[in-house]
Amino acid sequence: MVNLPAFNDHGGRRSYERCAREVQPHLRRVGAKVVYSGDFSQVVIGADSPTWWDAIVVVEYPSRAKFLEMVSDPRYQEISVHRSAALETSALIATYPWSIED
Repeated sequence: MVNLPAFNDHGGRRSYERCAREVQPHLRRVGAKVVYSGDFSQVVIGADSPTWWDAIVVVEYPSRAKFLEMVSDPRYQEISVHRSAALETSALIATYPWSIED
């Protein structure tokens, strides 16, 4: 999953970081891991239009079923309110991995 969050101006980054810390046990429970997280810097190659996201977070789940299991858990939903409160908008993009081997 590729997360593209745009934080609101009312403590959004702080609220998102709180959720990121609190979600760790839920990720471990379903066998997921954060592969990358970082602030947006600049577009090197691509459209000249301004980007709208503030950060990029990539999380690898063992399956889509495990992702759904996690987000359906009431304990996860209790902390996901911090994510919702943090964001002006966001995109959550599901992907399929490529195999780039000889």
